[in-house]
Amino acid sequence: MQASKRLIIRLLSFIDLRRPAMLTPAKLFLKRLAAHGAFQWSVLRLVVDWIIALYFIVPAFVILGFQYHSWWDHAPVWIEKIPYYIIVIILYRIATMGTVRLFVEEADQLFLLQHSKWIPRLKRLGMAYSFIFHLVFSAAIVALLAPLLVVHYLLTPGQLIMLFFYMVIFRNLSAFIKHFLSLRYSSWRYLLATIGLQLVMTTIFVYTVLTMKLELFLWSGEVLVFALLTYLSMKYRLHLKGTFARDVEHEQTQRLKFIALLLRRNVTRKPKTQKVKPFFFSQSNLIFKQRNPVNGLVELYLKSFVRSGVQMRLYLQFLAVGMGLMALPILPKTIKIVLWLVLSIFFCNWLKVYWYEVLDSPFVQMFSWKDIDRQSAAQKGIFYAVLPGYSLIGLTLGITSLTWSGTLSILLFGGAIVYMMTNIIITMTFKKQA
Repeated sequence: MQASKRLIIRLLSFIDLRRPAMLTPAKLFLKRLAAHGAFQWSVLRLVVDWIIALYFIVPAFVILGFQYHSWWDHAPVWIEKIPYYIIVIILYRIATMGTVRLFVEEADQLFLLQHSKWIPRLKRLGMAYSFIFHLVFSAAIVALLAPLLVVHYLLTPGQLIMLFFYMVIFRNLSAFIKHFLSLRYSSWRYLLATIGLQLVMTTIFVYTVLTMKLELFLWSGEVLVFALLTYLSMKYRLHLKGTFARDVEHEQTQRLKFIALLLRRNVTRKPKTQKVKPFFFSQSNLIFKQRNPVNGLVELYLKSFVRSGVQMRLYLQFLAVGMGLMALPILPKTIKIVLWLVLSIFFCNWLKVYWYEVLDSPFVQMFSWKDIDRQSAAQKGIFYAVLPGYSLIGLTLGITSLTWSGTLSILLFGGAIVYMMTNIIITMTFKKQA
């Protein structure tokens, strides 16, 4: 008994209970994957106020769910105007949007001398994650289009499954090829190589899906060949040397891709020449006859917004996208109305961001403002900024999909929606800051 006790004590003496668990490449990968997801979620929360969006997103999913269920019974009328090759081109564009994630960072070069096997293992896990992501994404796209492909375009279950496998393999293989081109070429050479690659891939994908729909044996053979090429690409990428700096740059680009899309062209550049007078409001006339702190802030916000070339360009782009969606003949009326309601959230949230940019400017900070004045001015200013563009989007919706009475109702209801949305968003924002 005493001998057993001494043996246990000796074994426990080799265990340092205070020492944390040893870090492994797998744990490091999971840690970076979790950090990447948390970062993307934080960026998304800056764009969308989820408490407000909940009132529109949940009903939108319910409506779209009923629409999706009805597509299995009978195809919608608008799909008759879309030939099959248009769907194939859309699937091709989705199949070539993939990328390869490696999850390496600049600080990893400190481990290379002591942990030479870590980087290949980290890259292997990153490529496995990329493959799984492409698989899940392709499955979601094929599942979303499944009722249209089966009911209207008459694809069999076997052809639908083969299309899914083809999408997965093609998306992975094209991601590796694009990745290799980015490592090999730069500048105009990379552009030319990308154009050539797109021409070749377009021909292969479109020809295969259009002509081999009935030849499952040949189609499966092409899938196996592409799967072998994808496997060889993964092996080649693991043994490729001298690309660490480009890999880090690639990962930084992928990590910041979403936020770069949101902030694209939203950085004000220093003008080359100083204008004597602005193009709009050059005489700086008063907008409101009644002078008070609220109207002063609103007037400052509206003039600053209209005079900003960056903000006006983004405003026009947002307006073009919204009106384009409302004018699409292939979208049913119900989906257009849901999109029109959702656009009000993004419109108000975006202009709220610029409101705080104006409020934090050095000139405005020279004065003290009451909280009630800042809140009232924010509601009033954002309402005036959103209303013209949102009315044009609603007018496009009414002209393309509704009667004249419906168009008038949309315009009146749109003003009420903007007023309500602006007040709710600003009120909740000020409550959070309190």
